[in-house]
Amino acid sequence: MQYVNQLKVVGLIVISVLMVGCNSVSEDLSLHEAIELSRDSIKALAMTEEEGLPEIELQTLRSASDEKFEQAVTAYGKLIEESPEKAVYYNNLAWLLIKLGELDEARGHLEKAQLFVSNATLQGSIRANLEEIDLTNIQISERKEAQE
Repeated sequence: MQYVNQLKVVGLIVISVLMVGCNSVSEDLSLHEAIELSRDSIKALAMTEEEGLPEIELQTLRSASDEKFEQAVTAYGKLIEESPEKAVYYNNLAWLLIKLGELDEARGHLEKAQLFVSNATLQGSIRANLEEIDLTNIQISERKEAQE
């Protein structure tokens, strides 16, 4: 089920990108790379959640997943350097950072995205990512309280 939800997020990313568009061929190629890396990251993440695999295989899959996410983060960072006014880049980077557990950094990128957002679909995606950060922070606080 989580894999299905993640695929929905990729769909939102792709739809957002198509709605926002690109300014140049170079930017378009970089964006394509970032989207592919994001898609690969989701697949790798989903594979790490498969039950019944030996721990050594799960560890290898988790390592591959982290590497894909890091590559996608780098790709979106480059896109932001090239086009700092594109809200969709900040949003997509924030989603990846959420999955890596970098919640404060993700929130900063979402706040920047809100400065440039121009369509309702992307605004909804930004809100969903902010809500995911808040929910994750609540879960972290609850776990800390339970351990004390």
